[in-house]
Amino acid sequence: MTEKNDTALTQAKINKLKSWSPVWIIPLVTLLIGAWILYYHFSHQGPEVTLITYNADGIEAGKTKIKSRSVDIGLVESVTLDSNFSRVIIKARLDNEMKELLRADTAFWVVKPQVGKEGVTGLGTLLSGAYIELQPGLTGKEQDEFNLLDSPPLASPDAKGIRINLVSERAGQLNAGDPVLFRGYQVGSVETSEFNIESRDMHYQLFIKAPYDKMVTSNVRFWKDSGIAFDMSSSGVRVEMASLSTLFSGGVSFDVPTGWLPGEAIAPKTEFKLYDNEKSIQNSLYTDYRSYIMFFSDSIRGLQAGAPVEFRGIRMGTVVQVPYYTQEMQQSLDKDFRIPVLIHVEPERFANDVGESFDFVKRAFFCC
Repeated sequence: MTEKNDTALTQAKINKLKSWSPVWIIPLVTLLIGAWILYYHFSHQGPEVTLITYNADGIEAGKTKIKSRSVDIGLVESVTLDSNFSRVIIKARLDNEMKELLRADTAFWVVKPQVGKEGVTGLGTLLSGAYIELQPGLTGKEQDEFNLLDSPPLASPDAKGIRINLVSERAGQLNAGDPVLFRGYQVGSVETSEFNIESRDMHYQLFIKAPYDKMVTSNVRFWKDSGIAFDMSSSGVRVEMASLSTLFSGGVSFDVPTGWLPGEAIAPKTEFKLYDNEKSIQNSLYTDYRSYIMFFSDSIRGLQAGAPVEFRGIRMGTVVQVPYYTQEMQQSLDKDFRIPVLIHVEPERFANDVGESFDFVKRAFFCC
């Protein structure tokens, strides 16, 4: 006989697993807060600018500040050399609101103690250390790479006035910062000087501030002002001296030649020629001339181009070339050994001085 097991089997109780646990609240909240902090940091992070220079003297990453009008607006983050080890690359981070200031005409320069023509500047950085000054730009496209200047621009982009260009065949006549004078009064300054390799001449950019920019017209002439003028004539010796700043540093002057009309207004960036002195301007005004070749059997030692040609003490022309050779006269010159000199006789010069026409000059001087 089989014994039946009357023991009842216990049925398993199934409970549903909860989808989340209170334990996860803290990590989730922490993750959300961290994500929000990262988003806030990058969304409110200011623009990064790259400054290029050849010497990072006084610039330190994490310490050197960037200021504008004595207000902190950024900080230098890194200072490294480029791949060629020839330049210094400075990375700086500005405040978020400064993005609109970064234009093509924005300028950066280092402020530190310096001794210049204007005196000693930047003494306040002896204790605080050097910093980088930003001059806000006004025109041009947005830009994030700039050259770090050694000195501040002489005129701000919003300064009222006019910029013009000067061209000179001689180098080293003017330097950035030299004054621009009108009858001895400073009305502007030289901003840049650059040698053009292709044309082999010097190019200068001048800024003339308002309201004196209206005096720069189509008929003005510019000349190098050394600060001292020396002239010796039959009436004696005349010496004129300008201000001490002009005497030590030099400058450039401009004016309308005597007897000329003021002329018309000019456009910005108009190009003018830079003359060596005021006297050379007067000589250049005589564009009407007659060319003559003079032959000398005696020595012409000391005779140079630019020397005056005079008639009884009155200037009537200019020596142009000493000696003056052409292929046609080469054979005849080998026989008589005379030295040819090319001169220009300027009728207007003689007529202005004595009131006579050029026919009188030919009869009196050239006997024809």
